[in-house]
Amino acid sequence: MKNSKLIQQIAGKLVVEGLTHDFVTKEKAIKKTMNCVGSTLIHQEIERNYDEIVRVMATMTVN
Repeated sequence: MKNSKLIQQIAGKLVVEGLTHDFVTKEKAIKKTMNCVGSTLIHQEIERNYDEIVRVMATMTVN
């Protein structure tokens, strides 16, 4: 089951950290979330739903 709220939060975090959907990799995403609270859960979600996270990132912009 996909946790769409968590996917959105991870995507937002990665965008704020300066990653874009064009250049993000699983390794970069994990590195950028290493110090987050709940990083184990976040990393599991990145592994399971990486493509969905990238898709959500593509809809986000940072001004």
